[in-house]
Amino acid sequence: MGGRIFRRYAPAGTELPYCVVLRIYRGRQYSHDGFSGLSEYLMQVSCFAASDEQAEQIGALVTDAMEAWPALESGVQSVELD
Repeated sequence: MGGRIFRRYAPAGTELPYCVVLRIYRGRQYSHDGFSGLSEYLMQVSCFAASDEQAEQIGALVTDAMEAWPALESGVQSVELD
């Protein structure tokens, strides 16, 4: 994709394909002792391409990359392709 990954929005006229990453939610995790120091995030990655098939392929690559990240203990919990 040649580095065409953007936060929140893509500039007008961006060449296809590209992805936009948006943080939907950030929540703090608590235990009986209060804030645990951990946070959870809900992220949306929108993939734009010339065809549905190409967008789905890019989405699968994004999922694979996130699941391979060693810091993720539980992996990606859900993926929706629209």
